[in-house]
Amino acid sequence: MFDELKVPKTFARFTAEDGAENLCQSDALAYKDEVVFNGIADTLGGKPA
Repeated sequence: MFDELKVPKTFARFTAEDGAENLCQSDALAYKDEVVFNGIADTLGGKPA
């Protein structure tokens, strides 16, 4: 699926230092959302939060 998406892509590593050591970053959902939505804003030319 990754290769089928024809848009810019970036990998984000979530670590224990980020507070995201559990599966699916369950301990850092707000941080995960920030990373995801800032990536979308960057891709679409918007202003990151």
